Amino acid sequence: AGLALGEESTEGFIVGHDWLARFEPYFHSGRLTLDETQTIAWMRGEDLHGLAGEGPRIVVDGSGRLIGRGRLTSGRLKNLLPRRWMQ
Repeated sequence: AGLALGEESTEGFIVGHDWLARFEPYFHSGRLTLDETQTIAWMRGEDLHGLAGEGPRIVVDGSGRLIGRGRLTSGRLKNLLPRRWMQ
């Protein structure tokens, strides 16, 4: 399809943003819904703190729209949003 499937990292495989954007409706687990304040911070490229869980996450806003992908470790959601998408 011409889309990068993802990349291997020290924490494991990370799905590519463009691939996720195309096929996101088919994923039902690993989703993390952000509130309005968190969404604003996320779109600025900030990492979020104080969240429970581990592993890769599909990040959506309160309306269920895809706003990126992240990696959750030790209560921190690492923002993997491509720099071209940040406001």
